[in-house]
Amino acid sequence: ALKEKGPTAVGMFGSGQWTVWEGYAALKLLKGGFRSNNLDPNARHCMASSVVGFMRTFGMDEPMGCYDDIEEADAFVLWGSNMAEMHPVLWSRMTSRRLTNAHVRIAVLSTYEH
Repeated sequence: ALKEKGPTAVGMFGSGQWTVWEGYAALKLLKGGFRSNNLDPNARHCMASSVVGFMRTFGMDEPMGCYDDIEEADAFVLWGSNMAEMHPVLWSRMTSRRLTNAHVRIAVLSTYEH
């Protein structure tokens, strides 16, 4: 595609799960290697349907809840996510809640090994 049609024929969809380093490397490959600026985040594709669902369900374009809810919760269930890596702010607040309150429980339902 690059040889036949030039840099505008090459593009990449980014991921919300990329680390900063992965995003940096992908952008370097796309811009430096393929000379293309066609990088699109997954938000346009992934989150567009979520926004519609949130608007219809809650009347606003964001999920219900706030950080303060974490400080009040007694139980957390994690399923298929690596919060420590992908959501470090939520992870630190949740672990802080658990470490300062012995009755708080965290259930991790993962299908992968660490």
